[in-house]
Amino acid sequence: ASGTPVIASQVGGLAYLIADGQNGYLIPTRDQIALADAIRRLVTLPDERARLAINAAHSAEPYHWAHIAERLLTVFSGC
Repeated sequence: ASGTPVIASQVGGLAYLIADGQNGYLIPTRDQIALADAIRRLVTLPDERARLAINAAHSAEPYHWAHIAERLLTVFSGC
């Protein structure tokens, strides 16, 4: 939500939320070389980092508290 590109392992919900190369990087679990490469890309490629950051912020919009609260109210009003 803060517009920070994420480097995440391909586990659990992270694999669902992070679109590799679009809003961050997904790396295989326990792959130190892939982690180092992803960090290197973010540090040395400012345009890539900026693009990922913008996409990360957009990807998080559906999870804003206002949207979540609205969905919860809809669910609760149907009970």
